[in-house]
Amino acid sequence: DIETVVLDHGFSSPLTDHTGEPFRLIEQAVMETFPGVKTSPYVMTGASDSRFLSRVCDNCIRFAPIYINGQQYGSIHALNEKRVEVFYQPIFSVKEKKFTSAEALVRIRDEKGELVSPAEFIEVAEAKGLIIRLGEEVFRLVCKFIKENKLTEYGIEYVEINLSMIQCAYENLATEFIQIMKEYEIDPKTIVLEITESASIYEKKVLLQNMKALMNEGVRFALDDFGTGYSSLNHIREMPIDVIKIDRCFVEHVGEDDFSDAFVRMVAELASSIGVTVCVEGVENKSQLEMIREMKIRLLQGYLFGRPMKIEDFEKKYL
Repeated sequence: DIETVVLDHGFSSPLTDHTGEPFRLIEQAVMETFPGVKTSPYVMTGASDSRFLSRVCDNCIRFAPIYINGQQYGSIHALNEKRVEVFYQPIFSVKEKKFTSAEALVRIRDEKGELVSPAEFIEVAEAKGLIIRLGEEVFRLVCKFIKENKLTEYGIEYVEINLSMIQCAYENLATEFIQIMKEYEIDPKTIVLEITESASIYEKKVLLQNMKALMNEGVRFALDDFGTGYSSLNHIREMPIDVIKIDRCFVEHVGEDDFSDAFVRMVAELASSIGVTVCVEGVENKSQLEMIREMKIRLLQGYLFGRPMKIEDFEKKYL
């Protein structure tokens, strides 16, 4: 259960001379140690990768489990001990006046059964090279949920699943997701994958290849947190997306701030003209709802309609 980070044979003695005793190493995507030497994580997808890297590299650093408030909660342990869960938040259709989809949100419990903040465990998973495995587990759980509940029979047309920046740059993403969908025998049209604006500019070629392969199967894509990343309008033009999700920071001030009102209205009108659906996130009160209803918005998501909930609660309320 202890992850291994491999250091290339070019690594010189100033670091290796001081690794006889345990020491703390700050986990970063790239660590500048001294002129001419740097390290970066290699995402291992199985034992074969580990054996291969051990043969071609001279030195390895092994990371011990991470503890917070005395609780070991490293993502690897949660995965191995089946402590990964998926909560579901309903999405309301203005046109059909009912809930027609949901967003899947990953949750992890610590050894005491308490929920750990996603901001904590996702950062750990990315730093320790586990986000690919965590993302695959979430995708499996969602596919299992769709198959066992026959969602379309209850009017739930699809489930949205978030992709991390690292997943978007993972070359085998489409192949593995397609295999999982076939394994669970679900219709790919019941899956919408969410990518962020920031992720869409990172390894863009790989992302577009994955998107094309998945779209050929029937999977659709949503651009999440719209308005908070880079070159927003250009992304609408270049990315093959079906849904734009306007970030909650704009909804928070709708009706109070002219810029927020204008931004939401502009995105809604543009999306409508090019056949893209808009979903507004973070709707929490009726005054926001009334303002948004006048802006040609088709989908609404937020605490006003329902918080993320355990699978059992979602089934009882909506299925």
